[in-house]
Amino acid sequence: MGNIIQNALLIGMLILFGSAGHLCFKKGASMLNLGTFRFSVSGIISMFLQVVRNGWLMAGVVLMALGFMFYVIALTRLRLNLVYPIFVTGGITLVTLGSFFILKEPLHLAQVLGMLLIVWGIFLLFAFSRA
Repeated sequence: MGNIIQNALLIGMLILFGSAGHLCFKKGASMLNLGTFRFSVSGIISMFLQVVRNGWLMAGVVLMALGFMFYVIALTRLRLNLVYPIFVTGGITLVTLGSFFILKEPLHLAQVLGMLLIVWGIFLLFAFSRA
């Protein structure tokens, strides 16, 4: 039973850190001034400097790195065909809800129904798979 709880916490941390990283990326990206961005050495340097000076984007990088660390640990303990679908489903759900509640982005009925279908599909995937 202890391994089940540890593995659930491990996947939960992976989902939480990854989703929080994506929300930070969106918040930070909205603060960038890339309206005149051009693909040139000076344009790339200018963009790079904006990115590394942006606290939200740097927080996103740290959170994604932590999520990556938990992902690697999870892969040493669990099957990829178990970890990845749960991670993606949890991430879609948390990012969508976070974008609605935190970033105040609109959430439409079709998106909610789509999320429910994804969760149902993952449930079916595991309900009928072999151990």
